[in-house]
Amino acid sequence: MIIIQYGNKLQLQHDMLECNPGCSIVVHNAYVIEEGRRMREFKIVERDFEFRESNILDELGQFSPTASYFFKKDVLDVLPSWFCSAPVGDLLIELYSQKIGFGLYLEGKYSVYRYMSFGSW
Repeated sequence: MIIIQYGNKLQLQHDMLECNPGCSIVVHNAYVIEEGRRMREFKIVERDFEFRESNILDELGQFSPTASYFFKKDVLDVLPSWFCSAPVGDLLIELYSQKIGFGLYLEGKYSVYRYMSFGSW
């Protein structure tokens, strides 16, 4: 069993959102567990950086781990009416958050993504 402690992850993301006017979403790196035991990094981001929709669309795979999302409530107001019936929502949240501001990607790894676990997409 792997236990990782992240301390004040949500407080850190909240503070980053509050200290950066115009920021609408804060995401971060993560670890990935494959087959319940092998761990690797989700993405190697060497420094915190601001991102825009072009960064999201330029990514060949998933841009950021869904468990890393921390966004302003206002992002929910710009989601399209068909959002709830979409088969996946993570990409849409990333993209639509850009309608009201930029994003911050933090280099720290503050969550774990279970890749190809039973019952996942």
